[in-house]
Amino acid sequence: MDLLWNQIRSHFGEIIDLPAKDRPAALAQLDKDAPTMAAEVRRLVSNFEEAKSFLEVPLVSTASQAHEKVTLQAGALIAGRYEIRKLLGVGGMGEVYQAWDREMRLLLALKVLPPHLGIRSEMVDRFLMEVQLAREVAHPGVCKTFDLGRDAIQGFPLFFLTMELIDGDTLGQRISEGAIPFAEAAAILQEAAAAIAAAHALNVVHRDLKPGNVMIRREPLASGHRVVIMDFGLAKGGASPAKFDLRSATQQPVGTPQYMAPEQLTNEAITKATDVYAFGLIAYEVLTGRRPLDEEPFLAALIKRAKSVPPEARSVLPSIPLVWNAIIARCLDPDPKMRFQDCVVLAEAMQSGKKISSRVPFRPAFTRRQIVAMTAGTAATVTAGSFMWQTKRQAADPRVVSGTSVLLVPALNATGEPELDGLSVTFAAEIQQSAHLAFSQPGEHGPQLKLILKNPGDALDARTARHLALRVQIPLVLFATLGRVGSDYVLNVSLERVNPATEGAEMTWAESFRASNQRQLHTALYDAARWLRRTTGESETSIADLGKRPEEVTTDSWEALREFSKGERHAETNDFSSAILSLEHAANRDPSFAMAHMRRGDYCIRERRFAEGYESWRMAMAALDKRPTSNREELTIRAMYADDMQDFPRAVANYKKLMSSYPYYEYPWRYLSGPLMKMGRMDEALEVTRQWANTWSGRWPAWRKQFDRLVVIGLFDEANKLLPELRKRVPVSGGYDDAMFLYSFAKGDFSTADSAMIAACEATKASGMFVVARAHFLADRERFDEAAKLLYDSARADTSKGKDSDRAQKLISYAAIEALNGNTKVVRPCCTEALELDHGAQRVRKAGTLLARYGFMDLALRAKELLQPVQNQPLGIVAAAVINGEMLLHRKDYGGALKEIENVLQM
Repeated sequence: MDLLWNQIRSHFGEIIDLPAKDRPAALAQLDKDAPTMAAEVRRLVSNFEEAKSFLEVPLVSTASQAHEKVTLQAGALIAGRYEIRKLLGVGGMGEVYQAWDREMRLLLALKVLPPHLGIRSEMVDRFLMEVQLAREVAHPGVCKTFDLGRDAIQGFPLFFLTMELIDGDTLGQRISEGAIPFAEAAAILQEAAAAIAAAHALNVVHRDLKPGNVMIRREPLASGHRVVIMDFGLAKGGASPAKFDLRSATQQPVGTPQYMAPEQLTNEAITKATDVYAFGLIAYEVLTGRRPLDEEPFLAALIKRAKSVPPEARSVLPSIPLVWNAIIARCLDPDPKMRFQDCVVLAEAMQSGKKISSRVPFRPAFTRRQIVAMTAGTAATVTAGSFMWQTKRQAADPRVVSGTSVLLVPALNATGEPELDGLSVTFAAEIQQSAHLAFSQPGEHGPQLKLILKNPGDALDARTARHLALRVQIPLVLFATLGRVGSDYVLNVSLERVNPATEGAEMTWAESFRASNQRQLHTALYDAARWLRRTTGESETSIADLGKRPEEVTTDSWEALREFSKGERHAETNDFSSAILSLEHAANRDPSFAMAHMRRGDYCIRERRFAEGYESWRMAMAALDKRPTSNREELTIRAMYADDMQDFPRAVANYKKLMSSYPYYEYPWRYLSGPLMKMGRMDEALEVTRQWANTWSGRWPAWRKQFDRLVVIGLFDEANKLLPELRKRVPVSGGYDDAMFLYSFAKGDFSTADSAMIAACEATKASGMFVVARAHFLADRERFDEAAKLLYDSARADTSKGKDSDRAQKLISYAAIEALNGNTKVVRPCCTEALELDHGAQRVRKAGTLLARYGFMDLALRAKELLQPVQNQPLGIVAAAVINGEMLLHRKDYGGALKEIENVLQM
């Protein structure tokens, strides 16, 4: 019977391979040559052609009316012959039933292509191909295919095929119970390899090998065979290897992703080595009880398998023989050319037991197009824009020298879940734990970004980010996108080296990280940061020492992160009132969120809301004591607080600790010179600014601060050499004129200095800082009336603009200049109003000093009371001492005044 059926299948395959016009003649010839089998071949060909002709009929309404799923009921009669007994299983290509063949009087398996797939031409093609290919392989280890037929159900076509019914369990069911003992596992794998080898010998590639498609008979055949390969629904084949070296016609990977070879995931050429790779995965799982990289997030495991040979099977189970370990490793080589070229060779190697050579290569990793294809092949529906992939090959060696600059693009939340909008905050905080890379964010390059974006509110897309990186001389750009894949989250991270010629990605390194819920996203972010640090060459010691989980660095509350993110966006547009409110919401959602308290305190002080600012700073320091954060964030917060509180020694100590641990973190380099200057360590301050400017050469503030230090120290020749650098960079408005004012004033060129300050005032529309500076310059020149009028007019304008802090500053300066000019009557009203407008310690000190100097002691004492929020900090202590000293001087207690000042100097 088997011999006759194999001959029938052979004739059937030969005839359907012919063009349709040549088939009648071939069938006529078969009637003469083999009349005993001609009738059955005619029936198979007729069914095949009927199915194909049906696909050519235009479908108007049937597609929308088709059932999504059809389950045949027990007792149903198919094609007047096959009686359905029960459902055996459901797969991607159909439903399989146990059925009774009334004519042959035996139980068999009947596989149905459901009607909703039966109206799709590519599905029917695959179904018919399964018959054509399965019938070519006559081997006891390949499930026999008997019949191809067509019926109808509720007016829709129902294609089916009948197969041998295997009484047993799938290999997948066996593995679910754990690893199979070696002797039994080896026998199963050798039988499976022999069956696949039979298919490969006929140039048939299965393309969907997996434990679920391998059956273990409950009772072996008389020949001893127990293993059966099932389901050739995705197979490809032909008369020669060239005919199946094809990509999927749908441009989508086909198969089961967990068992796909790299080339299959990316829809590249399929060969017999594709089946070899799947066999290697099956063998690994059979012997160890788990798939390689099973502990990794799903997409991350796929991508890692594509880059290199997975961890050896012996790393999981050391008792696996070396020969089998080497065979599996060779099967799992990501390069198809390095594997066994088919299962014929593989089966021979397994039988011989000879030593097998294998390698652990470094293969250029996926292209971005390939990762997109792979993700689509895992049934993922990822939001548009969640990948920023390019078609450039990845670099063979992603390591970079220490200190390489990276532009960190804000992470994109493409999930559609607004509560995750704080993703960019926690991702940036986690990534920047690195001591190996120098990160900056687009907002730190505001002037350059304004030159690139057409409109201020435009989004920063991938091309714009690369353009910005080129402008500011940063070679690498880091992108991250969070999307959804089914019910899971997938974080996609891509590091690009920018091509200066094309503004495209010259080289790319990419990885994906999976999380099943929002809480597990913290782990995905943590893994992403560690991947980037390892990929770029940071030492394992550094990663371990400076690695904190994102919920420790920031907060474990996504709502708090979302509010924090909103606050930072408001601050970028100078809407500090809204920023303060959002940060208050963030801190309320997590009172231990130190960064939220710190930012709110910083912005409150900028807005001259000092009482609130000092309280937020106090809460930030308390939060650090309650829940320690990362070394980087803690030192930054403590350094900022000490600097603002004028605790200069502590500020310097924390800044230097930051520099030591994070040498490429710009923040301490930017601010260290300030407290050094105030402590009189001028040369050290200058050296810091020089290093800052040399390391971050594109930054205007670095060059300006270096210039200022040179001028203060009196190194005018060196300062003069920096003027061209200041001019060619993009300064803040009025910045270059302000620098010229300082330079000219220090050299005694007062005419040029005055002209420069007038230009700065005009450029900034009479900004408070420049107006006050020019007024004091005029007063120094004893041009009191001009100075007083300038301040008075500007302060009055501030009233209508709501600039309370600027008005307070100008009122105090106006009172001081008028008093010098003999008009002491203005001191009391001006200083009193200033203190109502601004409670900052610096304003209180200046106003209190003036009030005490001119005898308004009660008001001076009231001013001191405003220092209570910072009374235990150097800022408050110094301000109180100065006011006390001025009061003692007014009373002519010179000794007491001197003692007050000496006490402060000894701090």
